[in-house]
Amino acid sequence: MGIVEDIEKYVPPANWDGNGDYRSVFHQGFMNYFRHLEFIALIPYILIIILQRLTAKDQKNVDRSDQQFKQNQQQQQSSNNHILPYQQLQSSNNLNASIIQGSTVNFDQSSQQNAKQVGFLLEFLGLISLWVLIGLFTFQFGLTYGYKIINIETANYINGGFVILGLILQNKLNIGQRRYLKVIFTVVGFGLAILPQILTENLCMCVFNVYGYQVGDFFFSSKFTRYYQIQKEKICPDNHLCHFYATLPETSYDSVFFNIHTGLNITDVDLILQPFNDQGNLLEQTFEITAQMQESIKIEEKGDRNVFVGLYTDLQPNTKYQVTVLNKQTQAILKQSTYKTLPSPQQKNVQVKIAFGGDWSREGNGDQLTSKLIQMEPDVIMLGGDVGYDNGFKECYYSWDIFYDSFEQNVFEKIGRVIPLIFAIGNHDAGWNALGQYNTTVNAEQGPLYFTWAPQQFGQNKTIPKYNERSSLNYHIIRNTIHFSLDSGYFHTFSGYQNDWMKQTLSNYSEFYKFAHYHVPIYPVCLNPKSKFNKAQTNIDMKNYWVPLFDQYKFVGVFENHVHMFKRTFPLKNNTISENGTVYFGDGAWGVPTDESCPPDQFTNSTLGGIFEKAHTAKNADHVWILNLNENEAIYDAFTQDDSIYFERGYTQTLSNYNMN
Repeated sequence: MGIVEDIEKYVPPANWDGNGDYRSVFHQGFMNYFRHLEFIALIPYILIIILQRLTAKDQKNVDRSDQQFKQNQQQQQSSNNHILPYQQLQSSNNLNASIIQGSTVNFDQSSQQNAKQVGFLLEFLGLISLWVLIGLFTFQFGLTYGYKIINIETANYINGGFVILGLILQNKLNIGQRRYLKVIFTVVGFGLAILPQILTENLCMCVFNVYGYQVGDFFFSSKFTRYYQIQKEKICPDNHLCHFYATLPETSYDSVFFNIHTGLNITDVDLILQPFNDQGNLLEQTFEITAQMQESIKIEEKGDRNVFVGLYTDLQPNTKYQVTVLNKQTQAILKQSTYKTLPSPQQKNVQVKIAFGGDWSREGNGDQLTSKLIQMEPDVIMLGGDVGYDNGFKECYYSWDIFYDSFEQNVFEKIGRVIPLIFAIGNHDAGWNALGQYNTTVNAEQGPLYFTWAPQQFGQNKTIPKYNERSSLNYHIIRNTIHFSLDSGYFHTFSGYQNDWMKQTLSNYSEFYKFAHYHVPIYPVCLNPKSKFNKAQTNIDMKNYWVPLFDQYKFVGVFENHVHMFKRTFPLKNNTISENGTVYFGDGAWGVPTDESCPPDQFTNSTLGGIFEKAHTAKNADHVWILNLNENEAIYDAFTQDDSIYFERGYTQTLSNYNMN
């Protein structure tokens, strides 16, 4: 039974300890890569051993010839002491033979010396290969356990032990004639053994990585390289707050998670909420809680921090609050901003504005698009995957720092208000393997930072969820609409738990207008059939499991991502154009650099039956969607980094056409 089929037997709740879809430590693509490296290192070692054996046979022949020559020489000297007259001629003949034999001796001695040198060289190469091989095995072992069970220091000690063992073998076998060569070879061997570990400690492999070295599509960085690349001494200085942002549980109108990152010296944080009245004046009433410390991260000095979460429930809907973050120990104000709750299901006449997008990056036009949210003033921001681009590596923590910095500095601080974030998971948030059911994160207690740094659902009894309670499947009530954040096959397959969860949630909230966002598109505007990031089976599975639910429960619109281009379909039912069907928006281009336009043979409009009413497949397709929810209308705009260009302006759906009754 394969891994995918095997994990299907696990039914909810999925969690981090191996009893759910989340956990498969030896991720195929990544770990096989290192197994191949070890295999490559093993082949020359085996060849060297074979050559050693062959050379050893030649050495024995040389030694045997040398011994025979010495015996003959001794016999000759003994005979010369008793030379008789009639033996003089024979002695002369023996002398000539000795000259000839002496030449042979010189040749044999030279061959003997060469054989010894070759044997020594091969022995040295064999020892070096063994050390490199052990270094690779140790590195894989350390990487598998996240340098928690075997960290870099222990790995070095182990390799040092093998170096000492090699020295003992050298002395035991009397390899090498010059002692200083042994020292040089030992130092070189030790360096070769530990170099991969030193250079790859806290290894981060992800795309669009400003602190990495590019190899193909990926950027590599490590603790060693980041020491020189990250200019800040610490991302979170010891006595400072470095991040403050909000995420939402299911009831977005009366509850909120405030997420706080601080330096290590701040160990207790208080949150104080004070409401404004309708005239914009602060009321005397305050709501104070102590934020819970979620974790103290000690990956490396530059990234060390404490992470806190404060959960507020039973707030007033559609109400603005002043938020104050205090260092509980010193009572110093760490941050002060405002926050506004979303309207409740009963407040149907209150307009709500939602920003949608995905595949965010600061490398392209991401910051420009993010900054334009100041003008749009959304009430909530939804991102459909590929946000942090950490590939599930906790060592890529700074990728999330870059993301949060962009939104905090370009939007929240400038408008003086924290806008809540809602995420759907993407392949570069989940792990290395795109569209596979594997999690490369090695720390089972914490999981990917996508989960640990952004709670999005209540725990038991409306509490902060534990790590093993956090899911890649979420829903949020926003006024009289429900918004689903779905999993494109990373931690949950399309059948099984995800399908059952969707059916149950939809039946519980059938009276709400329904929207969804997720990463991989059901109807990609551009599709390379050979791309490992666009598997045809994924599109087939989504069509088989999701589209029937979208049609049955009359979804108004869904937002797709991943392709880095723009599209809007006609209303669709059963994969064909149909009045008052679901409209599919996409395809995720919030600043991610796109090097090429979609080739004509990969533009899918004809193969999908001409379903796209609008499409932009050029390489510069950056955009963000804005959804305005009025009492009975959903109005869509798609803005770009250019103030004069909108890919979409004023597309409207009538919500009452999507009533279940």
